[in-house]
Amino acid sequence: MTEPNGEHMTEKTILFVDDEKNILTTLKRVFMEEDYRILTANSGEEALGLIDGGENPTVIVSDQRMPQMTGAEFLAQAKEKLPNSIRMVLTGYADVNAAMDSINLGGVERYIMKPWNDDELRNTVRGAFEIHDLRELNKELDSGLKKKNAELEQQIAENKKLIALTNKQNHELLQFGIKLKQKVQEQTKEISAKSNEIEKSFFDTIMAFSALLDSHATSYKGHGLRVSRIASGIARRFNLDPDEITDIDIGALLHDIGKLSIPTTILEKLPENWTTSDKSIYQAHPETGQRIIGFIKRLEKAGSLIRSHHERYDGKGYPDQLNEDNIPLGARIIAVADACDNIIQFKVDDPAIRKVFLQDEQTTGGNDNNAEGIELQNKIVIHHLKQGAFSLFDPDVVKEALKYLKDSGEETRREKVVTINNLAAGMVLASHLFTKNGILLLPYKSVLSQEYIDKLKAIHKKDHIVGPIYIRD
Repeated sequence: MTEPNGEHMTEKTILFVDDEKNILTTLKRVFMEEDYRILTANSGEEALGLIDGGENPTVIVSDQRMPQMTGAEFLAQAKEKLPNSIRMVLTGYADVNAAMDSINLGGVERYIMKPWNDDELRNTVRGAFEIHDLRELNKELDSGLKKKNAELEQQIAENKKLIALTNKQNHELLQFGIKLKQKVQEQTKEISAKSNEIEKSFFDTIMAFSALLDSHATSYKGHGLRVSRIASGIARRFNLDPDEITDIDIGALLHDIGKLSIPTTILEKLPENWTTSDKSIYQAHPETGQRIIGFIKRLEKAGSLIRSHHERYDGKGYPDQLNEDNIPLGARIIAVADACDNIIQFKVDDPAIRKVFLQDEQTTGGNDNNAEGIELQNKIVIHHLKQGAFSLFDPDVVKEALKYLKDSGEETRREKVVTINNLAAGMVLASHLFTKNGILLLPYKSVLSQEYIDKLKAIHKKDHIVGPIYIRD
């Protein structure tokens, strides 16, 4: 039985299966105003007939308790016929054990308790379509990467095995992220202000992109998150609209996503050792990054920031040689934040960097020859930003960045360290929270509830949470 609702779009088709017609009528009413094509069937046999007849629903929702063929039995056969579909089961409290059979036999990704809440049901189905779109997007990304690898085959022949392993790890990471989303979906109200600004699935898509880059080049692991934190801190000082700050935050998080197209052999070289071809490939990554996230319309503004984050204030950057205010403000902010983290993570221990800094300090009458650790790190960052003002960086952004660095130092001194067992409801995270495998669990500034703490402890037993945990005092 086919119930069209809007234009015929296979990727927006839902199949509801229930032996009670009044349930099917209610389900159709719930989705009356949604832009979906609705299929219904009064039994598993009828539903299988629709599939065999050429119907290809993206989402299948089946009742568990039906005569002749149970929901678990039907969904097991549906899985064989439509392995890419998102399958869910409707069940009462008395049939929870049977619902677990559906999960095991039919590859069910969610069960919905009767009676359901209409809004929650609509959100669950909407989330199922988003998961499907995310999987399709990942396939397109994999396809694009394979094409790029083929074009560079002669240059990266010795890295084919490593790239294949990276692709496998990316796929496993994405699958783990989807499962983790299912575990915490019931607690989304407790997520931080950043997650509340955008739908959970949208945030998961962004984090999946970030995780792909971390897996591709381990030396960049966590770089995007750190740059995002610095960039959003600077952006707030410009009194920008919250949506603009969000675009800058996302652009900073994904600013290096275009490096997915660069062989790791190039990324692991020092720039001074690049060939002309290496440099050309590297400098294409801002444009590549913009194209990658162009799959998602809501990331268009962030994409323009990614494209321009290597432009220079004096017009000598790339890819478009923009200068001064012709460079988007968000890109100018990301450029400064990127430089801060690069110095802290990769250059602060470089003897050459330190030597130049100390020589400049002596020339200008400074007295930092004995500076060490955090003190030296902060002074080198400040020195580099000041030296780059008017050439590399927007001087106004540098001025606000220096204020931010000073204030964030004060904020760090107000933080305290706790273990997973010492977490308490009401605590606020002062840094991102990861597992040992690099999976982001919560962004900084998240407010912890007791339910969330219980979830974190359960995850910690299987995939240890990296410590220490920093809490705002």
